[in-house]
Amino acid sequence: MVNGILHKLNLTLLILFLVSQVFARTDQPEKELLKQELERLLQLLPEEAAKFKNSPDMILAQQRQELASRDEITYYLLDTAVVHSVTDNPRRYTYTYDEEGYKIITLIKKNQNNQWFNVSFENIDYDEFKNPEIVTTKVWENNAWVNESRINNSYLSNNLLEQAVVEVWEDEWVFVSRDSFNYFPGGAVASQHRETWDGDEWINFSNIIYIRDENELPLEIISQIWNGGNWDNTSRLKYSYTNAGVNDSTYMMLWEENAWHDFYLIHNEYDNDLKLTTVTDFFWISEDWSPDKKEIFTYDEAGYLGTFIEQKWNEELWLNRFQSTYTYNEWGSEQSVYVEIWQDDLWANYSMNSWAFDVNGNALEGMVYYWQDDLWQHTQDAVLNVYFDLGQNSEQFFGYTVEISYKSLTVSTPENREGMEFSIFPNPASSKFYLSVDQVDHSGSPIAIAIADLKGRVIMHNIFYSSPAVTQFEVDASHLSDGVYFVTLRSDATFSTRKLIVNR
Repeated sequence: MVNGILHKLNLTLLILFLVSQVFARTDQPEKELLKQELERLLQLLPEEAAKFKNSPDMILAQQRQELASRDEITYYLLDTAVVHSVTDNPRRYTYTYDEEGYKIITLIKKNQNNQWFNVSFENIDYDEFKNPEIVTTKVWENNAWVNESRINNSYLSNNLLEQAVVEVWEDEWVFVSRDSFNYFPGGAVASQHRETWDGDEWINFSNIIYIRDENELPLEIISQIWNGGNWDNTSRLKYSYTNAGVNDSTYMMLWEENAWHDFYLIHNEYDNDLKLTTVTDFFWISEDWSPDKKEIFTYDEAGYLGTFIEQKWNEELWLNRFQSTYTYNEWGSEQSVYVEIWQDDLWANYSMNSWAFDVNGNALEGMVYYWQDDLWQHTQDAVLNVYFDLGQNSEQFFGYTVEISYKSLTVSTPENREGMEFSIFPNPASSKFYLSVDQVDHSGSPIAIAIADLKGRVIMHNIFYSSPAVTQFEVDASHLSDGVYFVTLRSDATFSTRKLIVNR
């Protein structure tokens, strides 16, 4: 997770340099040049800007409700993954966990002449709250493990990441960068500040500022870079929302000549169930919004994404490009994705992804084929999303086939002592929920709340005080990922635990 955050942050801050190239090159038509640049820019967005480009998450929320109804929950951990690639020898990922199910080691080996050889090794050390504190990567060189990089993380009292320091090994650990995070009261990111090490001291490099509404939804995300002792703006994302609270439009703007200038617009449309139906993209060209592409989503009776069609604007009308058709298994995970390309006014085979699952909803194998010479063949590598734990977790690999094995861990619901009654509503929750506490037995007493994940890691804690007039408390859940949690309330010598489901 930490590696992903830092990687996306670093890439996002390169937008300035990429955009500057747009106007430096004049040997291509303006729109074609902008399209090329946009394809890169869309990969560099901050993690929270995912709505700018992502299709809906179609994993069924009912699976979380079924999990929450059990007295014991068995969840599954990746054990090994063997990835076959068109361009490289097979690689095997082997995962090691502590007794609570937290990943501590990832070992990667490559197969050569039917023998497995070490490639790289990642080790994660956790703090007392099970936050990843030190992440160390090593590579295999000259028959020995050699340090490559290290991330040192520190956290706030509410377990939110406060600072991440990246180091590389050059006969000793050498600083590279330092990222510092600030948050809004509900836990949403307020700013991300990066510094680089010049050999003697930390130097400002970049800054990302989040402007949010009262529900901490992003209204603007502004990227800046340090230049000659001042912060220079580079890019800005502006969000608008419908009355139902879903993303309506996202504007991407670039800073030029001391002013913001429109660059790209994405407009979303929804059906009555708030499912995304159409996404239309525009470039700002010649003082007007010029259509670029359109994405059309349709759904099956169960609410899953059924088909996805991408179209391109040819200055006169929309032309089909790709069509994807999805099927799902009983756990709500993708069983197959069949992609067709529009050729000669007909849909023609292009690619196909398929997965095989065990009886517990864990993907055992994922494959990607491309249509070539009138046959489905392994001719290209692609991203393979592997779903497991009844569709609640996933991992990404890159290749044409991945084969997975698992290990399991069973967690019991925490003991629930009688004497303290409380209820949670709504449950499932989305951005917030309420606790209603027994006002007779605990009026005026301090009440401690702790929210833990299935592995028991405390994600949030707080103190409330009840009174005859105040027995209901609002809890912000906007920073909780979708899943099942344990909510524990303590007062005096008693405590009670309830299960909470978060679905969005």
